[in-house]
Amino acid sequence: MMNLSNIKKMIYENNSFIIAGHVSPDGDCIGSAVALATALLSIGKKVDIYLENFPRVFNYLNYDHKIDYVINKENSYDVFIALDCGDKTRLGEAIYYLENIENTINIDHHKSNDFYGKLNCVQENISSTCEIIYDIFMDMDWDLSKNIAEALFTGLVYDTGAFKHSNTSSKTLRVASSLLKYDINSSRIINKIFFSMSYTKTKMLGKALSNSELKFNNKMCIATIDINEFNQMGATSDDVSSVVQYLIQVEGVSVACFLYEKQKNLIKVSLRSEDEFDVSKFAQKFNGGGHAKAAGFTLMVPIEEAKIIIEKEFQKQMNVKES
Repeated sequence: MMNLSNIKKMIYENNSFIIAGHVSPDGDCIGSAVALATALLSIGKKVDIYLENFPRVFNYLNYDHKIDYVINKENSYDVFIALDCGDKTRLGEAIYYLENIENTINIDHHKSNDFYGKLNCVQENISSTCEIIYDIFMDMDWDLSKNIAEALFTGLVYDTGAFKHSNTSSKTLRVASSLLKYDINSSRIINKIFFSMSYTKTKMLGKALSNSELKFNNKMCIATIDINEFNQMGATSDDVSSVVQYLIQVEGVSVACFLYEKQKNLIKVSLRSEDEFDVSKFAQKFNGGGHAKAAGFTLMVPIEEAKIIIEKEFQKQMNVKES
């Protein structure tokens, strides 16, 4: 494993750690952060986590460490660990730690990763960052706990779509099987992540589906929610997090695209793919990133303009006629 001996040395020779993930943290980002922080605490290290937010869907996770939602420049740390973040720009405000802490570790599985850490453990053929963290724990011979296993299982489940995506390997399933030995409630985790919906989330899904369109001979399904629709329902980012997953389930669709206006002219874009089309390459065109089957980016334009930009780029990349 790349740089693992040096990573082990850096961990054992230092005492205080700050862990951060990418903007709009998802299940793999949060699961890997909670698991690693819990493990570091168990060997007597001081550790904090910084996250942009903590979606309520993951409130079932149990942890004892501190989570900050704003950068605390008064605290000093020996080591900064970035998790599940394909490039340093997606660290958001946490780039402060990368730029101001000498010892930095980058652990990730995105193929777009640009090795921005002093030490880098990047494995693009692994299902999730949680799977890499599990491998690190096994190499270090660290004992797992139920809370750690639950956090790692969260990341595996999230990034594999409950083990249905093509990034699920036989090793991924062996790791999942070993985590089940810690008496975690796997069905509860899967239901919480993929099937449990608040009433507001249900209404937002309905609105997005009613706004959806099929484009380019049904190869693309695209949907939008503007700032007025978003605010009228009192929605949060959590309430639209799963919309794109429903769009990609439409029969015959190759790519699903969901745009929502988080603030006026601040458009969050989520992409999913079900065939050979690599949405991570699509997202990189707009300074975003992700995986071949799941990616995203942000645009700073009116939502209707964003929709036109995306449709034109899709038409260009897929070489399809306008419909």
